[in-house]
Amino acid sequence: MAQHPNERDATDCPRIRGRYLVPATGEVKPARCGTCKCGWCGPRLALVTAWAIQLANPTWSAVVTAGEAQASEAELEGQVRQLQEAIRELTADLRARGHDWQAVWVIEVSPRAILHAHVLQRGTRVPPPLFLARCRAVGLDWAAIRPIGRLTPLARYVLKGAIAGLDLSVPRAVGLMRRHLLLNGGRLAHSTRDFWTDEGGERLGGVREARTAALRARSRTPQSEYRFLPSHRLRPDGARP
Repeated sequence: MAQHPNERDATDCPRIRGRYLVPATGEVKPARCGTCKCGWCGPRLALVTAWAIQLANPTWSAVVTAGEAQASEAELEGQVRQLQEAIRELTADLRARGHDWQAVWVIEVSPRAILHAHVLQRGTRVPPPLFLARCRAVGLDWAAIRPIGRLTPLARYVLKGAIAGLDLSVPRAVGLMRRHLLLNGGRLAHSTRDFWTDEGGERLGGVREARTAALRARSRTPQSEYRFLPSHRLRPDGARP
């Protein structure tokens, strides 16, 4: 295996492009690549994305399933595209019925090899029987929706496939990120256009702005309130497939 270009034990981004000055603090920091596929940057972007989800303050948690995941990557990618299309159809269907539906979702494969998506939604309440019926109408196998109890652990849980890289060496985290991005079409998470907001509930232009807002909010939060949690301590708050 090739030696990590920056550190012997591979504990940092392998594509650091120099250093930059933070004018506000005078700090000099490494200019890391900041890409999702990076074994160092990817898991940290996932954690900040979880913080951004908290700012958007979804109030409902859903799980939708799409059958057994295929073994080959090509077939699995086709299944993922079908699941994404079904979620888009579900969104359009619920909105056509008068529901305010803004959501973020992440696709994964369960230990029982079931392809499914965790969906966190804010807006109007959709009765569980109606939600299940509309999910089946767009071709999904099973679905459940319930109020969110504790958002902080849930936001991290839905991104656990990527956040788990915080516990791994950079080379091992690369494989983990590759799998997460394969299941999510090259993204950490998908969302409706108006899901992301700042602390005051003002709409943001997308996930990048939301991450910036989340980091800004965290800079005003005591460090003890947002320390990194090992992935094995993450717990779901919602139905499971």
